[in-house]
Amino acid sequence: MNKKYILPTALMILLLTGSGCSMNTKKVEQIPIQPTPTPIVAEVADPIEKEKPSTVTAEVTIATSTEKAPAEVIETEPAPPVVVVSPKPAPVACGTDTSCLQKHIQNCLPATGEMTFLVQTFGLIITDNGQTCTVRHTAKSGFEGEFASWIGEYFDCSFDKATLKANPEIYTDAFIDPINQCSGPYVDLMKSLDTASQDTTTKSTKFIGIDVGKSSSVGDDTFTIVRITDLNSVTFNYQSKDYTITPGETKIIGTTEITLDTLEEKTCKINGEDLSGLECHQTLPYKSTFKVLYIK
Repeated sequence: MNKKYILPTALMILLLTGSGCSMNTKKVEQIPIQPTPTPIVAEVADPIEKEKPSTVTAEVTIATSTEKAPAEVIETEPAPPVVVVSPKPAPVACGTDTSCLQKHIQNCLPATGEMTFLVQTFGLIITDNGQTCTVRHTAKSGFEGEFASWIGEYFDCSFDKATLKANPEIYTDAFIDPINQCSGPYVDLMKSLDTASQDTTTKSTKFIGIDVGKSSSVGDDTFTIVRITDLNSVTFNYQSKDYTITPGETKIIGTTEITLDTLEEKTCKINGEDLSGLECHQTLPYKSTFKVLYIK
């Protein structure tokens, strides 16, 4: 007999017996039906483990830039243009070289030196002032007696550069007779001495350097150069009379002593060459200097 039919048949018999086929009123004890337990499912490890993702370690080199971050740009005002000023040439030291001094005076080239007139020595400084040339003369030696205090005093003579270059004799005239053409403490002393000589009976010394045909006052009279004969003699007119005098000679006319101190050739520059006397093709190639001692 097939086993799958045994269990349902038995259950049917049991039900019929308990339901009324028997009149037995004995109470049938009900057996509580236990709830079917929830089946426990055991976790069985998967015989084949899932492959874990492999960890790959890679060496990564991070390059660090050595370049600096660009500096902050700060706008500034543009700097003013640089003006280069060429330095002025240093003065040439001519010393007692008269030719050197005359050349630098005529061309207004900075120089220093010494120039002696009669027995009086002056220190010279030549300065270029643009359109004009200034020569400063400072008394250094040869001043005696009442004039000893004049040492250290100076006078400045200024000339138009173009005029001085074309006619350098104007400097000589100014140097010999600075009272009318120059200025400075030395000239002030000369003026005060000239004023004093007009008020008292004293001696007054004056140096005159003028061209032929020109005149200069001596006291109340006029001193005029009439002519110059080569480098031998000079003829002058004083107190309405002509006199001829040689270099170094002194003539006493009344209370006036007149001495021909210098007699020399004029100098010039033609085509860059230094010339003198007749080579300059001048009508008056010579110049003279007189020392006049006037007693009133």
